[in-house]
Amino acid sequence: MDSVITFALATLASAGVSAVLLAILGWLLRSWIGERLRASIKHEYDDRLEKLKAELKSQGDGQLASLKSEMDRQAEKLRIASASFAEMQKATVTKKIEAVDDLWQTIISGRKSLPDILQLLDRIDIPRLDGKALANVTLMADAFDSEQAVTLVNDLFGDVQKHRPFLGEPIWTMFSIYQSILCRILYLLALDPENPNRLTWYMDEEAQRLINLGFGEAFLEEMQSLKVGRMNSLRERFERSILEVVNKLLTGQEFGAEALAHASRISEEISKIRT
Repeated sequence: MDSVITFALATLASAGVSAVLLAILGWLLRSWIGERLRASIKHEYDDRLEKLKAELKSQGDGQLASLKSEMDRQAEKLRIASASFAEMQKATVTKKIEAVDDLWQTIISGRKSLPDILQLLDRIDIPRLDGKALANVTLMADAFDSEQAVTLVNDLFGDVQKHRPFLGEPIWTMFSIYQSILCRILYLLALDPENPNRLTWYMDEEAQRLINLGFGEAFLEEMQSLKVGRMNSLRERFERSILEVVNKLLTGQEFGAEALAHASRISEEISKIRT
């Protein structure tokens, strides 16, 4: 009986050990398999990651090279455009300087070529002249004929109109309105002998309208209040004004929308006035 019990206990002990060993072996096997799987997955992941990095680097290098090439092309285009623009600007500035020089020479030439009668009228107060003095002044005015007037009108404008694109509308308009005032005065002297304001041009309605249009009502009133020197006052005002806008042109400043609109309105009004 004791031997049977001993055998049974030995068998149970052996079976228990085997079960424990099997459990440990199973755990070890699962751990080993899990580690192998994780290692295999990690290896495959790392391999794919390296391939992806290589592909991305290859694509990136290609795109970078393409982008650099495009940037180089654009930079070359910009360089060429900048050089062309600089040359164009240089040529434009030269044209502007030539235009301003021609404009000023025409102004000086026109000033010097004004008839003696006009300069005389600027030194005397016509309404205060007695009959004999007035008759003498009228004879001088009669000596200024239409042929002289036409020649002088052409001299007043010269070739300035060909420079109009480079001078700009504000300068051209100021120049043309002053010359239009002079033309109106010359018209009164040479072609309208019956006009009561022939010698007192500053009383002429159309001359007043031009002066008001170009230099403002305040200046018109100031000029009319003078006894003598009205023409000189008008000339000085014009030359100061033209030099201001010329300086703006040569220093590269832009004429504002208001100045351009004002020039356009004046041009329209000039075209309506008979000179």
